[in-house]
Amino acid sequence: ERHFKRGPAPNDVLVNLVPTADYPPLQRYLLFTPEFGSADSYEREAWSQLEPAGKVDVWVISWQGWERFDQMLTEVFRWVVAFADGVSTIWFGHGTGAIVMYECMKLLQRHQAPCLPVAVVASGCPAPHLFASGFKPWEQHPALS
Repeated sequence: ERHFKRGPAPNDVLVNLVPTADYPPLQRYLLFTPEFGSADSYEREAWSQLEPAGKVDVWVISWQGWERFDQMLTEVFRWVVAFADGVSTIWFGHGTGAIVMYECMKLLQRHQAPCLPVAVVASGCPAPHLFASGFKPWEQHPALS
């Protein structure tokens, strides 16, 4: 399997924000960082308050650092699919992190991976079916044309 070279990035692809004492955890959250985000984009103390205390594993997915979207998605998918351990997992993505989360979920479905999340939450991003019609940055930034 090919691994693509990653350029400068704020942190590793996976950062365990809130670890649990026992494995497997009762529940897991994967948080996809926003554009220009890092593991520090999510408040450790706030996420550690999830119930039941000490039984919820929280990971941050930092997808920045690749020059091409398809290469980044291949690498992020490789890390996410490693969570195929049967733990109920909820995904949260903000901004561009929500787009990466959505594309990663499509890859999981396409490959029939056993680690599909039980729920996904997207914030700060239009729904996929509205994205193409509503997101036109070149209208505000002509240099993108």
